[in-house]
Amino acid sequence: MIDQFGCGAALGTEFVAGWMPRQRLDARQAPILNDRNAAALGDAPEFAVEGALVYQTNRCGACHIVNGVGMKIGPPLNGLAKRQTRSWVEDHFKDPQKLSPGSIMPPYRLSPKELENITAYLFALPE
Repeated sequence: MIDQFGCGAALGTEFVAGWMPRQRLDARQAPILNDRNAAALGDAPEFAVEGALVYQTNRCGACHIVNGVGMKIGPPLNGLAKRQTRSWVEDHFKDPQKLSPGSIMPPYRLSPKELENITAYLFALPE
């Protein structure tokens, strides 16, 4: 399910209407879907959907690869759970320079729920 959904925007060019409640659709969050990833999205747990939306909203794919999609500026995020602790990742979002001196990643001001969702999403990605 999560490995099929991936990053969303780079996986297709069609938008499948009606896959998400209207309040969760806006120009910042609506990923572009095709039939394959829309079906996977329908079966995905809520944290994965919400985490993927945080990933997309903050344009993480501009620097990171998830499921083979994205850029190679930062480290790939598949298998992150085997490389870092949850606490480290959450702290890294807040202050990347503290944990990775020289990183070009900006600090993110995520709400506690957004931080929980994106971290859970990243830790659920396959290797």
